[in-house]
Amino acid sequence: MKRKLTKIEKYGLMAIVIVISLHLYFSKIYDPFAAEFTAARETLAVLTQEVAGLGARPETEEIENRVSELKKEIEEANLLLEEILIKQKAQSPEKVTDALVGLNYLVLKNGLKVATIELKEEVKHNEPSEQVQAENGIPWETYHLRFSGDFNNIILLIDDIEEMDYLVQIANIEISYDDKANTYYVVMIVLI
Repeated sequence: MKRKLTKIEKYGLMAIVIVISLHLYFSKIYDPFAAEFTAARETLAVLTQEVAGLGARPETEEIENRVSELKKEIEEANLLLEEILIKQKAQSPEKVTDALVGLNYLVLKNGLKVATIELKEEVKHNEPSEQVQAENGIPWETYHLRFSGDFNNIILLIDDIEEMDYLVQIANIEISYDDKANTYYVVMIVLI
C-alpha cells in the first residue's frame, strides 16, 4: 500500500536533496577551484615581488656609453693588430738571412764584437714569450750568438732587438765578466 507523502515529508525530502546537492557541489567542484585560485594568487604575489626586485629598466645613456667604450677598445685592438702584422715571423730562408743580417748589424752598431753566429737546430717551440703573440707550433730556428763588449751596449742591443722588423725571440742569455780584459762575454740563444 502506497500512501501519499504529506507536505512536511515532501519539504523534508526536498531539503535533504538540496543539502546533499550543495555538499557534493562544494566538495567536488567549488573547493578544488578555490584551492587553485588561492595557489594562483600566491604565485602572482611571488612573481610581483620578483619583478619589483629586478628594478627599473637600464638607462639607454649608460648602454650607449658602454658601446662607445667598447668601440674605442676595438679601435685600439685593431691598431695593435696592425703593429703586430707589420712585425712578422721570418718564414723563408731568405727572410731568416735578412733577420740574421739585421741582428749582426745591431750587434756591430752597438759597439760589440761578434765572435760567432751559428745555427743550432730547428725546433718547434710551443710556448713563445708574451711578446711573440703567435700560434703554438710555429717552427723557430735556434741560433747561438756569441759576442763581447760593454754592459751598457749589451742592454742597448736587447732594446734594439725588440724594434727589429722581424720577430726575434731571445730564448736564453748568459753573461760573464772577464776582469783581466774588462769586458763582458755574452752567449745569446735567439729564435728566428
